Amino acid sequence: EGEGAGDSNGAEGGDGRVRPRSAFYKRVVMGELDAARDKAREQPAKLARDARSFGVEAGFLASAACAQLLAAGVHAPRAYRVEMRPDEASPIDSAFSMLLSDFSPEAGWTQVGLLDAGQARRSLAALARLHAFFWEGGAFSTSGGEAAAELEAAVWPAGMYTQPSMQPAAQFDRLAAKYTEHSERLRPRFPAAGGLPGVD
Repeated sequence: EGEGAGDSNGAEGGDGRVRPRSAFYKRVVMGELDAARDKAREQPAKLARDARSFGVEAGFLASAACAQLLAAGVHAPRAYRVEMRPDEASPIDSAFSMLLSDFSPEAGWTQVGLLDAGQARRSLAALARLHAFFWEGGAFSTSGGEAAAELEAAVWPAGMYTQPSMQPAAQFDRLAAKYTEHSERLRPRFPAAGGLPGVD
């Protein structure tokens, strides 16, 4: 959580432009990832899904809609540069890179494992502001124009990573067994988690 604007911890250069003191660089080259290479051999549909998911993230962060979101006071990463090289025919050859504002401790941001009541309320309020910005009938949706068309093209075709249409059909048959497997594997860790006293 934090009170900063992500890249407010910056300094003004001689040309009057504010340059951040730090930045976050995310680079994804599918062919360099062990998990992606495994999926290319064994689960190509999941590899294509993963590549599209990275494309959605990069496309959203690079969009005019995300810039408008920031201007409206909603905290989100500011994209200084985004490069996308998706390859639908060969997802393993897809690559993405994003240079983003840094939610750093120096800018007032921290990461926590378990939220207390106040942090949970602030997190939910931030998520509500983000979603409200795009609600039908709001300023963004009614303004339409190129920003709305760009956002729809970047996000809507793939949508959410977990949507059923992006999952292999056989995966649903394994859900119950996977839940039991994960529950049994993680059960011994719960008593050792300081923030989870008494959790069954």
